[in-house]
This record gives sequence, structure tokens and C-alpha cells, in this order.
Amino acid sequence: MWTISTIGQSWGPIFGRETENFFISEKIGDESRYVVDGCRRRLGMLEGLKGPNAEYFRRLENFCIAFYEAQAKYEKSVDAFSRGEFDMARKAIAEAKPEEAVKLYASLASGNLTKGEKGVLISLNTKWLVYFHQMRQTLGMEHVRVKFGETKHEPLAQMPGAYTYYMDGKGEMWRTLGTAETGAERTFSAPSVPEEIGRDGVASGKGFRAIVGPMGKEKKKLGSLQPGKYTLCVLVSNPDATAENERVFKVAADTGAGVVVDAFKVTGGPNKLGEVEIPVVLKKQGRLTVGFEPVKGEIAVAGLVLKKLAGARGSDMIGGVGVVE
Repeated sequence: MWTISTIGQSWGPIFGRETENFFISEKIGDESRYVVDGCRRRLGMLEGLKGPNAEYFRRLENFCIAFYEAQAKYEKSVDAFSRGEFDMARKAIAEAKPEEAVKLYASLASGNLTKGEKGVLISLNTKWLVYFHQMRQTLGMEHVRVKFGETKHEPLAQMPGAYTYYMDGKGEMWRTLGTAETGAERTFSAPSVPEEIGRDGVASGKGFRAIVGPMGKEKKKLGSLQPGKYTLCVLVSNPDATAENERVFKVAADTGAGVVVDAFKVTGGPNKLGEVEIPVVLKKQGRLTVGFEPVKGEIAVAGLVLKKLAGARGSDMIGGVGVVE
């Protein structure tokens, strides 16, 4: 467990683990209120003080406040979701601002911290922030994004994490799936593709599949897609095909929807990114399996984006909760 020192006490709040899949695995409950009150008292003690140490502790206390307030909103959303109160769950997670907590810790990490303390910044993103994305995606508030490419784990850790994530230049977070997760034969690099997301991916001369759902580890019903209508966007990267019928493959969802994709037709030429849309209807809660089969040449894909259709009604909604555009 990771601890921090704060003014007026020997040890500060315990935030979580640097390894495993969850940065914080225990519910904080009412403790959040007491921690935030303590942080505010210490900020009062720091008022008017100058110098780098005073500024460091001000940032530290503000980080603690932001972390605990965001975690409390997340837990409120999870509790509401478990009771079937989806509007309340959506409201609570919309009010949570975990990104602000990460930014505040980043301002600390720019100072004279140990490598371990700086490593916490990575864990905040990959083992804490992702579960806010998971909640938003479970409730249909955010697109589910999958980036194909190289994945890395923690083979030397006692309890290693199992997930790899990619954050693009716009700040969007993607779950990364590589050869180990999909069964594809290799990864590829196409640095000349103008779009960032198309510059690498997976390629294979044999079939493989990808499991698509809210990012992070499934926990009971959290991390599952809700029944309804979706659009599956297949991001086709073309590293080398210069003519039609050179790189052709079939993409099919386990719901039965599928298309045949010619990489050159979709992208218009080598070192380009194209998109194919497939309508998908999920009849029950769970995750979507997307299968790829070669027709001619290798399969080459950069990513998937699953979008819940806007304006859905009745059975296409989660208890009356609106969905993203």
C-alpha cells in the first residue's frame, strides 16, 4: 500500500496499490468526509506561508481532497447502479472529476519525488481513472474504445496488472489489445499514417477475435455493455496495400452482423486510415465478441469504437438514462 506524510500527523491517507488491477480496492465510504475536512484544516494552517515546501503541501492537500471527493462520487454511482437507480448513477459519475485529481498529482510529481512516487502517477491513470471511464461506458455515457497494438504487463510484480491502455493526443483513453489478448499473429507499425490512432495495430494471416466492453476488470455487472442498439466502427489501417483485392478480410460481431472489408477500398491507398461501420444489437447484458477472418492477404486493423446510438428509447436505454451523441 502507498502512504503519504501530511502536516500534523505521522501518516496520511492510504490511497492504494502500485500493482494489481485496482489502485484502490476497498470502499472509503464516510471516511471521505473526515479526510477532506482534515485536508481543509491543514490548508488553513498553510495559508500565508511561502516557499517551495509550503507550496508542495498545499498541492498535496488539494490532491487528497480531489481524490477523495472523486472516489466518493464513484462509489455513490456504483451503489446506485447496483440498486437499479440508473439516473442517480449517471448523475453521480458525471459530477466526479478524477481527471482533476490526476492533474494535481502530476504537479506534485514534477518536483523532487522518488521514482516510486512518480510511478504512482501511472497507476492513477491506469488503475484508478480507467474505472471512472468504465462506469461512464457501462451507463452509455462514453464510447468504448479499443486500440490494437503492443501490450505490456508486469511479469515481475507479485500481483501484476493485466491491462494496457493508450491515451491519445486528445486525452481519450483506449483499452489496448495485442497479440496475447486477441490471438493475432503480430503487431505492425505504420508511422506515415496521418491519424495518430492508425500508426500501429495488429496484423494476422489467420483469424482472431477481440472482446469489446467497458475498460477495466469486470466486477459483477460493472464493465458490461447494456442491451440496446450500437454502431461498431472498425478502424482499418492500410500499411502497404496499393490496389484492391490485396488485403481483404471479414469482420463479424457475435450478434450476427458482419461485413467484408477491402483495405484499399476503405482507406484509398497505403499509409491511410479508413473506417467501416457495422450496426449491432445487443439483446442481453455482457460484452461483444468481434471476429476477424482473412479472405486474401493479412488482416490489418488499428482499433474499434463502439458507440451507443443517441436518442434510443424504451428497451434501447438503461432505465431511462440518456446516451452519448
